[in-house]
Amino acid sequence: MRKRSRVIDVFGLIVAASACEPAEPSPGSDSATAIASVTDNPNQVLPIAVEGTHLIVHKQDGTRAADDELIGAKLLVSVDGGPPQLLRVDSIEADPADKTGEILLYAFSSQDPQTGLWRNVCPADPNGLQRGFLLSGSWTQTGEHVKDDSVIELACTSGGEGKCLRLGYLPWKSDKDFARHQACTRMMRADYCGDGTSYTKNGTLINVYDPETIQNEDPTDGLEFEAAWGPEGAICVKRTRIPENGSLDDLVRACPNRLTGRTGEGCSEAIALADPNTLVLNTSKPR
Repeated sequence: MRKRSRVIDVFGLIVAASACEPAEPSPGSDSATAIASVTDNPNQVLPIAVEGTHLIVHKQDGTRAADDELIGAKLLVSVDGGPPQLLRVDSIEADPADKTGEILLYAFSSQDPQTGLWRNVCPADPNGLQRGFLLSGSWTQTGEHVKDDSVIELACTSGGEGKCLRLGYLPWKSDKDFARHQACTRMMRADYCGDGTSYTKNGTLINVYDPETIQNEDPTDGLEFEAAWGPEGAICVKRTRIPENGSLDDLVRACPNRLTGRTGEGCSEAIALADPNTLVLNTSKPR
């Protein structure tokens, strides 16, 4: 069992970048002069905002900077509440898997203090993609997404927040979409009790679907119904994803108010779909 990993808070954007910085080859890594039109003040820290996953920066004349003007700029960030450090924007592209056209994928890199090289900060996802997003709001250690437009955090495609975005669960669309994205992140981590404790392990195959068919059930051989999910954790649990990480009895002991009478035979897809609190369901391979 594990708690949520590191948190990267984003505070502002520094537009000056040195074209002489050593860097590993990456899209946009040599485009340090692309942001020269944003401001005439070297090393000025500009306030930023996000709309969906779009980074919003305004120039001195009040106009919004285009995406290509931000390549090479640096974000002032804090990791897990630590001292300020810099992340560089290496590329910005539309997510080819997103039918809505609302999701942008960013490549962010940080500088190795020993070698001076800039390396991608996002681990590779199951498809080998190393990209991230900027999202408004904060995430607590219990896995709760707190609405707050004054706070911006970075999420990667390899993490639960990013995976749920790319499934089409877009938290900025409406209150219900916000709750659905939260339910999906609980499901990704097998956070049955909604306290931030994960009962899964990396690389476990699951299928995600929902009553509104944003995602449809995939009849993959060997996958069976596991659980139904809401923003505060599991609505009910047919069986645990990784039994050695926790049994049904373990879950009931951990969160009796949530799951007493809602595990095993007390949970099925039909029961879950009849519950209006169910926002996301999943299947997984029995072990």
